[in-house]
Amino acid sequence: ETVVIGSLDDLKKYSHPKNTYFVLRHGEAENNTKYVISSKAETQHHLTEKGKAQVHEAAEWLVDKKIDLIFMSPFVRTRETAAIVAKRLGLTADKVIIEPSIHELNAGIYDGMDFREFIAKLPFDSRFDVQPPQGENYADIKKRMGDFLYSLEKKYSGKRILIVTHDSPAFLLVAAAKGFDREHILGIRGNADHFLQNASPMILDFVPLPHNHEYELDFHRPYIDTIELSMPADVNGKPGRRLVRVPEVFDCWFESGSMPFGEAHYPFENKDIFEPKPAGLSGLFKKSRGYPADFIAEGQDQTRGWFYSMLVLGVALFGKSPYKNVIVNGLVLAEDGQKMSKHLKNFPDLMLTVNKYGADALRFYLLSSPLVRAQEFAFAERGVDEVAKKHIGRLMNVVTFYEMYAGGVKDIESRKANAVSTNPLDLWILARLAELTEEVTAGMEKYELDRATRPFMDFIDDLSTWYIRRSRDRLKGDGLDKQAALATTRRVLIETAKLLAPFMPFTAEDIYLRLNVFASTDKESVHLEEWPVAHKFDAKLLTEMKEVRRIASLALEARMKAKINVRQPLAKLSVKGAAISPELAAIILDEINVKEIAFDETAAIDIELDTVLTPELKEEGAVREFIRAIQDARKEKGLTIQDRAVLTIDGDAVVTDLISKNKATISAATLLKDIVFKKLEGEEVMIAEFKVKLDISK
Repeated sequence: ETVVIGSLDDLKKYSHPKNTYFVLRHGEAENNTKYVISSKAETQHHLTEKGKAQVHEAAEWLVDKKIDLIFMSPFVRTRETAAIVAKRLGLTADKVIIEPSIHELNAGIYDGMDFREFIAKLPFDSRFDVQPPQGENYADIKKRMGDFLYSLEKKYSGKRILIVTHDSPAFLLVAAAKGFDREHILGIRGNADHFLQNASPMILDFVPLPHNHEYELDFHRPYIDTIELSMPADVNGKPGRRLVRVPEVFDCWFESGSMPFGEAHYPFENKDIFEPKPAGLSGLFKKSRGYPADFIAEGQDQTRGWFYSMLVLGVALFGKSPYKNVIVNGLVLAEDGQKMSKHLKNFPDLMLTVNKYGADALRFYLLSSPLVRAQEFAFAERGVDEVAKKHIGRLMNVVTFYEMYAGGVKDIESRKANAVSTNPLDLWILARLAELTEEVTAGMEKYELDRATRPFMDFIDDLSTWYIRRSRDRLKGDGLDKQAALATTRRVLIETAKLLAPFMPFTAEDIYLRLNVFASTDKESVHLEEWPVAHKFDAKLLTEMKEVRRIASLALEARMKAKINVRQPLAKLSVKGAAISPELAAIILDEINVKEIAFDETAAIDIELDTVLTPELKEEGAVREFIRAIQDARKEKGLTIQDRAVLTIDGDAVVTDLISKNKATISAATLLKDIVFKKLEGEEVMIAEFKVKLDISK
């Protein structure tokens, strides 16, 4: 005869305890009335008169239970409790046994402490992990109580046994008998002061169960083989035949394959979710709750195990595949291309890598690699470092920059300003955002994760090194243009956070929450947001801005060859090609620092700079050099953009004349409230072609 055990309830039908157990907490004792921790057996805390009366009442309940043996804790209060019960039940002294292992919890240095103070130092939810100095925690108590219970099963048979102990040991004895894990134990205990009231007897619901060393239910080998199973006794009480487990173990992939419905505890619960396949017909679901899954993802070596067994079981039981799409990951190799090996130590420690670079950097690095296309991938720590610095670092610098200049403009009005912005930089970055949304969405919809992640790299670079850099003066300024720049930056960052959420969940959450603190309409988390919709964007503007950046790059190279600093204005830049809009041309003029730009489709070379420096251009260049030096001085003094400072400068008459003439420009650019000319101590520095001394202070 073959018996198939498919659940814990099934197992309990064939696992039979050899004895019947009762549990009794001692009656009220002096430590209870004093509300103190009493965890030493030698402490003389006797039963109170009320406690003795409680025990007499419990003994009456036990009279007809036919108790054969009493095991008691060695404490005074438990021994007095057991003595009263034994006398009422007529048990002789040899039937009452002191058992040291069922003693009260050992509170260590907290012994004698007020119970309320003890609870404060050792809350219930920490008692498995935190151990009182020189004492024990719940894990220790549960193990000794479980050891005791199962030792009784080995030693005795057909006995009715009363266990007289304390509250926490009784509670954890029940937990060990049931095979509860830590989370379940803390859940049923809650924050109640007591599990059992004084002298409250109970029958222990117990059958031997497969368990690990912490007496947690575990059906796996070797634990399942320690439990003796047998058929139920017949009507005459004759024990049933012993059951012997078949030695073979079924392919564990069968267990993994049952995950789609097993996680819902089907068929023991949630039968309304699934409908088994009728004979000759395809199965249908009554309700769809995650079955079939939109996608599953695992390593290449799982395809013949997990993927296949899920498919077989899903179709056999329900007439439908349990998944719609599959993402197969390749194998991660060491940087040298060899298989990762603990023996060779050819890979960095995972948690050290996470702690050094952050989980998001590691996650993004792997998601953007060939690994997600089932290819082998050589892991290099420098790749994670690059993601952390170039992508996450740059993006968070943009967030910080926005926060620096946003001030009180994080409200709804700043968003309205964005709607009417005609600034080409705003229009361009919003078009780039729409393009990013389209590209990421396309990759996600096709489950091509590398294709979905890679567009972020160029976008973050564009946002940081072009949009923000070219918008610095706007953000430092005033009026509608500043509000438009702030609102655009905020919108771009929030939408980027939504797109990044699946790939960099922590970074995305940080950005979203930091930028949404003033908006009542925003969600609690970026992960509760709707996925962004890709709107139509101006592809022509994107093309034109690429041309702007190409021209700017060539012109900057020409400046370097001519050894002329960018802060030095030049008169003219000539460009081969068709003219672009004045708004975009203005960006080139500002980027290259030239007064005029001319386009000529017939020009012989791509760009040509007029490098002749007039006195006026030299003066303007000198002013820019002074502005840079003053900004550096502000940084050295730790001044913020909120600080309006006073500049003191010591130079010759030419310097004084130059600064006085351009005072308004310099003050506005460097946030000065005044410029003072007087003698200073210290070393001179070179600014442009001038030797000066300067100091800056609030």
